[in-house]
Formats: sequence, structure tokens, C-alpha cells
Amino acid sequence: LGTSYPKFDFDYTWGYYSSTANFYHKLGLTITKDFNFGSWGVMSAALKGNTLIYNHDLDTPERIYQHGNALAFYIEPPANDFFLSLYPYANSTTKRSTSFFIEHDFQGRFLDRIPLINKLGFKELIRLSAVSIPGSSSYSELSLGFGNVGYNLFRFFRVDWVNQFYRKGFQNSFLRVGLISSFGAGG
Repeated sequence: LGTSYPKFDFDYTWGYYSSTANFYHKLGLTITKDFNFGSWGVMSAALKGNTLIYNHDLDTPERIYQHGNALAFYIEPPANDFFLSLYPYANSTTKRSTSFFIEHDFQGRFLDRIPLINKLGFKELIRLSAVSIPGSSSYSELSLGFGNVGYNLFRFFRVDWVNQFYRKGFQNSFLRVGLISSFGAGG
């Protein structure tokens, strides 16, 4: 329907271990909002929090995991709550986590001013993602990339240069190629 208010997604998982007769509860809240800046493009932001409530040891599948990607090629999920270069199991926890994701699509604002480059139809993308887990080192990544990559009607790829940062500072850089999930958007 469309609204100017943020979107709130609440997740609740209730689990039961029949062998030990123990329960656990996993709670999650994700707040997302898109901002339209007219000729300066579109920004999407997401803030995500998760917590686990339990009084016994948890099995590995019940941990809180971050949506990450350790491969050079990925398929972009429809939600903006994923990391481009984080190994999915690297920042898992049995307590709680808070993460945020901001991506700005300049929609060709700068590249359209460069002769010959403007014929490619690329869109400039800047992305910042971070996760914080109590008792663990924080992780963030900054990426610069191009969306709307392809030829003619087949423009559903994006290319990103991703820089990883841990609490100690810069860690690694990676090149990622993504297939966008919303084919009509142009990345």
C-alpha cells in the first residue's frame, strides 16, 4: 500500500528440546525505511536486533547468525539486511546482536555526467553495514559499486568492491558480483 512510516518486522521463534525438556525463545525486530532524495537517488536503511532467551545449552542451529556471503558471486536477497563479505558463521552468538545496513543508490547522478561512460547506464552504489555482538569484536564493511550492470534488457547484475573492518581496523578487500533479486529495479 505504501506509507511514509518505517516498516517493522517482528520475528519470534519458540523451540523445545524433547530430550531435555527445555525451551528457548528467539526474538527479532527489523526496522526498514527507504528515503527518496529526488535527483540524488534513493537510500534504504535497516536496523536489526536479535536476542535469545534460554536457560540451558543451545544446539548450533539455534544460534543467531548474520546473513553473510563468503563467495565472489551472490544472489541479492529482497531485504537489505545482509553482508557482502562476511562469512555466515563468523559472528554468530547465543546472546544478542544488533546490526544496521545503509545503501545509497545515486542512480547515475555522477556517471551520467561523464561522456561515453554515461552510455553504460550504470548506477553508483555506496553501502555501509555493521554488526555488534556483546563480548565480541564489532564488524563493519564499506562497499562501493555499480548497479544496473548488463546489456540492453539484461541489466540485473551489480559489482561491488567491499572493504572489511574489525575493531582493530581495516582487514581485507573483496570484489563481489551480485545478481539482483528484483529484476525490474535495475539494481
